[in-house]
Amino acid sequence: MRELYRRFGALLLLFTAVTFFLAVRDDVIRLYAVDMAGEYRSAYLPVQGWGASTAMRGVLRSSKRIASVAAFIDAHTEGRLEVVEGKGWEEIFTGVLAPPETSPLPERRASDTWRASYYFLPQEDPFPNVFREMKSTDQSFRFLKLSAPSGPRFIGMTVQGPEDAMSAGAPSWILYPFRRFTAVPLLLALFFYFFPPRKKAPAGALVYPKWSSWLLPDLMGSIFACIFFAFPFLLAPGIFGSGNVLNIADGGIILTLVFWLMAAIFASMLYWSAKYASFSLELLPGSMMLRTLGKEQRIPYIAVEYAGIADYRPPKWLRTLLFIASLGSWRMLGHALLLSSRTDWGIELRMKGTAPIKFLCSNLPGAERIFEALRSEGVHISPELESVFAARQNS
Repeated sequence: MRELYRRFGALLLLFTAVTFFLAVRDDVIRLYAVDMAGEYRSAYLPVQGWGASTAMRGVLRSSKRIASVAAFIDAHTEGRLEVVEGKGWEEIFTGVLAPPETSPLPERRASDTWRASYYFLPQEDPFPNVFREMKSTDQSFRFLKLSAPSGPRFIGMTVQGPEDAMSAGAPSWILYPFRRFTAVPLLLALFFYFFPPRKKAPAGALVYPKWSSWLLPDLMGSIFACIFFAFPFLLAPGIFGSGNVLNIADGGIILTLVFWLMAAIFASMLYWSAKYASFSLELLPGSMMLRTLGKEQRIPYIAVEYAGIADYRPPKWLRTLLFIASLGSWRMLGHALLLSSRTDWGIELRMKGTAPIKFLCSNLPGAERIFEALRSEGVHISPELESVFAARQNS
C-alpha cells in the first residue's frame, strides 16, 4: 500500500497548495480620497458637449438652486456619512489623502490607475466598528469624515467582494490570505512523492515500464485533478460573489461538488498507477511469486488448473452505448472507435479452491516468459491465449 499512500498523500498536498493559492477573502475594504470641493464645483459647472442628453442635463443643472458648500456636503452624504476620530483614523487619512508617490501605504495601493485606492482588512484597526455597522445596515459604501484644524477631510470607504476587488487590482496579499504559504504544501508534495524509498522488485522479475505505466499517468492524473479542483475557486467569486466554495445558501456547493467529482475521476488514475508500480512477477522453479498492491502471494504451478486470456478492454455495454450516442453526435464516434480499437489483454489463472488471479500483459515487457513457464510446467493453456502469444512472437 506504500505506493497508494505515496500518491494520494502527494495529491492531498497538491490540493492544499491549490487552495492556498486561490482561496480568496469574501470582504475587503477599499479607501480612496474624496474631494468635496471638486464635487461641489462639478455639480454646478456648465455641462460641456453636444447632443440632446447633454442639453437636457444642462437645462436641469442651470435650473438648480446653488447651495452652500456645507449644504451640498450634507445633502451629498446624507445617510452615508460616518464621522470618525482618533489617532488610528488620522494615520489612515494621512496615507489615503497623500499624493500616491509619497503615500506611506504603497503596499496597499491597487494597481488600477484610474483612481488611487488602498485596501485594508475588515478586522484591522480602526475598521471593525464601521464595518459591522455597514454590514448590519446592508450598506457597501460610506463617506468617512475626519475633523482637522484646516477643515473636515473626507475619504470614501467601500466594502468589496472578491470579484470587484480583483477587477480593481487589489494587492494579492490582501485578497489572497494564504497565497504566500503555497510553496510549503507544494514542496511537501514533491518530497512525499519522490523521496520515500520505493520497494525494489527482485532481480529478473517482470515489471511494468516506469514511464508509460505509472510516471505519465501520475503526472496527467495529478494535473487534471488539480485543474478541476481549482475551478470552483476561480468561478465562485464571479458567479456567487463569494470566495466560499462550500456555501450552501447560494448553491455554490453544487457547482463545487460537480467539479470535484470530475477531479476525483482523474485522481482515480493514481490508484491504477499505484497498482502498476507495485506489481512484480518473479518466475521461480515450481512457482511464481506475485507482488501486487498490498499483497504478496506464491502461486505453485501445480495449483493452476487453467490459464486463459483476460479481456481488459472497456465493457461491451459501454462500447455499445458510445456507438449509439455517436448517432446523435459525430464527436462521440471518435471516442467509440478509440475504445473499441483497444487491445488490452492479460492472463487469467484459475486456481484450485481460490478465486482466479489475473494481470495485464499487453504492456508487460517479457510477458512471453510467463507463457513459456506455464507451458513447461504442464499448465493447461487456452487456445485463445496460445494464439495471442503466437501472434506476439511473430510480430
